[in-house]
Amino acid sequence: ARTLRAFSTAVYPATPVPTSGSLERTSGNERPPKRKALPPRTEKMAVDQDWPSVYPVAAPFKPSVVPLPVRMGYPVKKGVPMAKEGNLELVKIPNFLHLTPVAIKKHCEALKDFCTEWPAALDSDEKCEKHFPIEIDSTDYVSSGPSVRNPRARVVVLREV
Repeated sequence: ARTLRAFSTAVYPATPVPTSGSLERTSGNERPPKRKALPPRTEKMAVDQDWPSVYPVAAPFKPSVVPLPVRMGYPVKKGVPMAKEGNLELVKIPNFLHLTPVAIKKHCEALKDFCTEWPAALDSDEKCEKHFPIEIDSTDYVSSGPSVRNPRARVVVLREV
């Protein structure tokens, strides 16, 4: 005599029910051990490393990356300002750590192939405005936050005068 099985057991094979000896009892309060905190990256950084690879573009201040004893803020009770770890004043402002002389030199070398000499015939502003009657408008924004990017700063208007 054949019996019909329910659809769920027909599609998926029945899983064996574990016996009481195979289950391990654990208390509800046990937690996995906490990981040990790694040392800051600044302690492992080489002195002569390639700084533009650490800070390639404008970015918020990261205390674990900058190997300088930077302090900023109002000193409390004539003490020293806060250290860089946990200092929100350093995160708020845009920084220029990506603009080192080495980085600027690399950018100039990369752009040198695309540059040409300025035309000798365009020796005054009046001639430039006559032959190239365009204006470019853009806006920069400064905001106090963890991001140095503002989507409104991407808007560039090119007008023919």
